[in-house]
Amino acid sequence: MKNSLKPLLITVPLISLLLSCGNETKEAIKWITPTGIPTLAFYDQGNNENWFSTSSPADFIPAAFASNNYDAIVFDAVSGLTNVKKNNRNYVLARMISGGTFYVVSNKHDVGDPVDSTTRVNAFVKTGNASLAFNHLQKNVWGWNLNDDNIVYETGVDMVKTNLQTNPDSYDYFVVAEPMLTIVKESMPSLKVIANLQQDWKEEYNQDIPAAGLFVNKDSLASKRASVDQFLAELDVRIANAVDNPNIAVNALKQYMESKNNEATSIPSRFGFPLKVVSPLQSEGRNGFNLLKKDSVPSIKTLINDFQTTLGSQMQFEDAYFL
Repeated sequence: MKNSLKPLLITVPLISLLLSCGNETKEAIKWITPTGIPTLAFYDQGNNENWFSTSSPADFIPAAFASNNYDAIVFDAVSGLTNVKKNNRNYVLARMISGGTFYVVSNKHDVGDPVDSTTRVNAFVKTGNASLAFNHLQKNVWGWNLNDDNIVYETGVDMVKTNLQTNPDSYDYFVVAEPMLTIVKESMPSLKVIANLQQDWKEEYNQDIPAAGLFVNKDSLASKRASVDQFLAELDVRIANAVDNPNIAVNALKQYMESKNNEATSIPSRFGFPLKVVSPLQSEGRNGFNLLKKDSVPSIKTLINDFQTTLGSQMQFEDAYFL
């Protein structure tokens, strides 16, 4: 009889137990994230009072870097590193959480329609990777040649979603991200996907677009390294589960909703997406959230600096900016 070895699925509670052996006291980690894709990496942390999630990251997260009051911060990796380097913030990039899931959509236009000085675009976070990639592609690859007068930037993707759903003809084009795209298309099946930024970027430059990264406070690394290491190890497990075994994430989200008396808004307000989009985007290896398992990014530094070079930015990030 042939023996077959099945992989052991390590859940977050189990890895917490393994890592805490011999050191019973672990200090709490306080962290902040945007809502949306990165929060799937914290699928079982909904009731953790040390986690603050915001739908307006541009309003809150740069201030979080400045305050130095968080042990960890999730933010757009490039703009976060730029903030750290320019302003000498006390953080290093420890993990990539996700790659790009950025698209240009329209309720008014088809692929190939002319773009001119009257064209208006709604995008989010001017310094974020979605906007950086969009602007580079529209000027250097698509030939749109739009300037800032044509583009209105919101402080988060949720505001673009609101604009798109309440008045889909208010702009010619919208820059969106998953899982927002899937959510909106459910109620707007005629919405057209004009461009897939990841696909166009890969075809043109043979590179990936980085998105959310997790930054760790250097003081926290010095004062409570064991707790930070455990936090990172648990993050790695959650991301691997969300990619390879998404039912684990789905079940944890269901438990969170039950803890909130099954309120329909509990998951969207905390995580930034409804429960129903997780399985369609993540099951059967789809990984529509484009979460990045630890071993899928051989060098975060190379990923980021190659993206910077393609953008034409002179800013490069040395080893000191990475854990």
